[in-house]
Amino acid sequence: MRNSFFLRPAGFIVAVGCVAPVQGAYILANLQNSGAFNACGSVNPLDPGEPCAGLPDIRPVAVAGQSNGGNGSAQTDYGINKVIATSGAGGGMNAYSEWMVVYGLAGGQAGSTVDLVVTLAYDVTVIAGLGTAGFRMVVNNDFFGPYDIRTTTDGFLGDSCFDRPGQNALGACAGNHNGTVSRIIQATINPNNRLTLLVSASTFGSATADAFNTVTVQSVIVPDGISWSYNGLAGNPLNFQYAPDTSGVPEPAGVVLAGLGLIAAGTLRRRCSTPTATRR
Repeated sequence: MRNSFFLRPAGFIVAVGCVAPVQGAYILANLQNSGAFNACGSVNPLDPGEPCAGLPDIRPVAVAGQSNGGNGSAQTDYGINKVIATSGAGGGMNAYSEWMVVYGLAGGQAGSTVDLVVTLAYDVTVIAGLGTAGFRMVVNNDFFGPYDIRTTTDGFLGDSCFDRPGQNALGACAGNHNGTVSRIIQATINPNNRLTLLVSASTFGSATADAFNTVTVQSVIVPDGISWSYNGLAGNPLNFQYAPDTSGVPEPAGVVLAGLGLIAAGTLRRRCSTPTATRR
């Protein structure tokens, strides 16, 4: 069951489900505080499949709200998510940002599947205070994915954080979390693959979830022989690339052995070239 601690408008989920196939991308940011504050933006507001159809074109999206002693902000661009949420006693705040990019793959049999390796960097600080603070990254709408962090003063909930496995005592997941995670996703040889990332910060009571230091896509590694293209986007915002070629670089162990071999050869050469003492 999806953890209800992370809020998301049901209408947005429906909107994502009807995205038009020709659409190249969208960016969306949203804040919620008991339904009192709600804002979003997109890069193609004229497309009826857009989550924010009819709203002004905003890139990157930036929204902020304040209520119940708290505040929040969310910004996003392709491959970049920033969110922060704080709330006071009796209040709650949820801030999320999400982008979606359509990309094409070629170079193999049409319709066949290939594995891509997506690497994300994250930096978030969660402080429970007298409440609960949480953070989540969702890749390709996989809400059952492993990238959740929660710290709380609620003994019924307990702490939970994917990068500190097994630590669930109260306060065990408090503080800063940063690092990189890699995930394999399947894509097909066709022009309309999608990659999405939603990042959420949520607080209840006196708490803070600060991921405004950003979550970023470091790279998307594509198998050799497969080419990629973006649908309607310039440049390479998701850093598609091939795995580094290490065929001409010796393994570290090989370097050590080669070095030892050179040392041994040098020692032997010195011994052989040293004149033998003549006994008198």
